[in-house]
Amino acid sequence: MRRKGRPRFALLPAVLAAALVLDPHGAALSFLGIRPGHGAEAVEAVTRAHPPRRSSCVDGVGTTLAARSFGSGGIGQQWRGVTRAKPLSRSSYEDEVGTKLEVQQGLQDLGVSEKVLAECPELLSVTIEGTIRPNLDFMKVDLGLSDAQIQKVTSKWPTVLTYDLETIFKPKVQWLRELGLKGSQLSRAIANRPQILGCSLENNLMPTVQWLKALGMQDAQLLTAISKFPELLTLSVENKMEPVAMWFKEKLGMSDTQLSKIIEKSPQIFGYSFERNLEPSVQWFRDLGMRDAQLSKVILTCPELLSCSLESKLIPIKEWMKEDLGISDAQIAKMVSAFPKVLTYNLETNLKPTAQWLKDLGMKDLQVSKAIINRPQLLGCSLETNLKPTVQWLKDIGMSDPQVAGMIAKTPEVLERSLEEHLKPIAKWFQEDLGMDEAQFKKGIAFWPQLLHSSLEANLKPLVQWLKDLGMNDSHIAKVFAKFPQLSSCSMKDNLKPTVQWLKYLGLDEARVAQVIAGRPQLFGYSLENNSKPTVQWLKDLGLDDARVAKVIARGPWLFG
Repeated sequence: MRRKGRPRFALLPAVLAAALVLDPHGAALSFLGIRPGHGAEAVEAVTRAHPPRRSSCVDGVGTTLAARSFGSGGIGQQWRGVTRAKPLSRSSYEDEVGTKLEVQQGLQDLGVSEKVLAECPELLSVTIEGTIRPNLDFMKVDLGLSDAQIQKVTSKWPTVLTYDLETIFKPKVQWLRELGLKGSQLSRAIANRPQILGCSLENNLMPTVQWLKALGMQDAQLLTAISKFPELLTLSVENKMEPVAMWFKEKLGMSDTQLSKIIEKSPQIFGYSFERNLEPSVQWFRDLGMRDAQLSKVILTCPELLSCSLESKLIPIKEWMKEDLGISDAQIAKMVSAFPKVLTYNLETNLKPTAQWLKDLGMKDLQVSKAIINRPQLLGCSLETNLKPTVQWLKDIGMSDPQVAGMIAKTPEVLERSLEEHLKPIAKWFQEDLGMDEAQFKKGIAFWPQLLHSSLEANLKPLVQWLKDLGMNDSHIAKVFAKFPQLSSCSMKDNLKPTVQWLKYLGLDEARVAQVIAGRPQLFGYSLENNSKPTVQWLKDLGLDDARVAKVIARGPWLFG
């Protein structure tokens, strides 16, 4: 029985100190669940939780013995001057060890790892039923954390088990929910950063959110940022966030709106070091030849570039592009400006294998370089699930290796299109709906690969319907695309409609307009002002009137061009 009036944990620091001094091999500490070499830390933690009184220290455990066990600093310093103390009674020792074992057993029964108690002796200041179990139940039932997530939380921040459920735990969780974090978002945030629950609402969490909103962040942006990087809520506004924000404004000329977008995309920027990340990265891009306007655009598009290591990431990619592909600094700067994410790809598992595969297809070094410069997105495509299957499909429809290589050199973006959702449906539509034979289709895409890059719903189908409205049938339309596949890239507003309107102005009826288009669809590719109209004026200068000009055009549209 514990004697009345004795503080329950008054003797625990002394017990641990005595154990270290009298039992240097650590048997007693092992019994208490404390790992060898961690005794001093345990005493320090318990001392902070339960400051010792002179009357509760072990007789004879003073400055000399403590210093001998702990060294000249640390815990030894905390016990300096305490040279006399009452003897530790056997019953008190048993009380303390018994409490330890009860908590340890209780934690094990609840599925909490044994090392949690050794790393967080403060758990001895609370009870299983009064605090620990309710907290675990709340995490599992109310927050929906899985057993694995709870294990992650207690390993990262075991102090969470000591929080008072009603005054600390629940108010923080309710505030996070009011902020917009729901369900799995809230669970992940707490699992990844349980330290949030230890922050003060009034002194830390609320001021941080208020600062971000004052910057111009909308609720949706703020929610996205916190979901990606819950540590954001634990950072100091004065010491970390404000200096980083000021750096972006002064160094890159970012506005509050632009900075808000950067934080939404990559809130980790507040964890970057000025010396190791921000300053060296910006200087590297400037040395590459980027102007400030380009650099700001790159960072705004892909802020995670600022976290990339110069030595192990950016510099090796740059050197590979220059040495293996013959791409200059200016071309690299242009390519990165167009698609900054290219610098985030892995050099060994992505960039090099893709470039080598293009060469193995028969593309010359210059063709490979040109394709990558014009379409760096190509380097982000998967070889196994995208590039190789697409090339195999092109070969299956009858294209030769040189034709495939030439197509990729002309229009590398074709390889980015989904084979099942885009390329095959276009081929099926041309062949089955329009009646184009396989040879015509192959000839068309070999000459104009952009045909495969067109949108079926937004471009090709409306174009074909417009041609039908002019009086052309499927057979005529199939021949038009076979002769002039570039038609798929012509602008309806700026090219197709004005040309048809002009032909009608010359006196051609719809039937003859359809005849002209079927015979010479290339007419849509000519400039009205620089080609078509001068040709008609030349015919008139020969003495032909409008009616004869219209007849000549209807019979010989090849005159144009």
